[in-house]
Amino acid sequence: MLRKYLYLIKIFYKRFKSRLTGGIFLFNYKTPKMSYLTKIIMSGIAAWLAAYILPGISIDGFITSVLVALAISILNSILKPILIVLTIPITILSLGIFLLFINAFIIYIASRLIDGFNVDGVWWAIAFSILMSIFTSLFEDKDKAKKA
Repeated sequence: MLRKYLYLIKIFYKRFKSRLTGGIFLFNYKTPKMSYLTKIIMSGIAAWLAAYILPGISIDGFITSVLVALAISILNSILKPILIVLTIPITILSLGIFLLFINAFIIYIASRLIDGFNVDGVWWAIAFSILMSIFTSLFEDKDKAKKA
């Protein structure tokens, strides 16, 4: 069942990207890289898939999952750097594992900000962040991998 959903999303992404390559709204005009709006939509799909897999996470609908992705991206850009600087000693002592708890905290804050998005605990938030990272890396633009 999960393979079927991943296959459908991969097909959707390929068709979505091929139709809008070179457009000025969702992609950069000179190169067909993903814009911020496309990344938010793909992160929303990843959040919806992760919530479908994990029983401790619930998202009401696709619009809510896009709002969750938007809230997480805003919290990651504003709050995460502050938390990383404040917890440098703990992060160094734990060899970076504490960053998972920072991600879980950001997801927990997003669940409190957005109605229709519920997280049952810290471990579910950590699992949600790991799954969301895996899914967004699958949807990521292939140009980054070629340059590296």
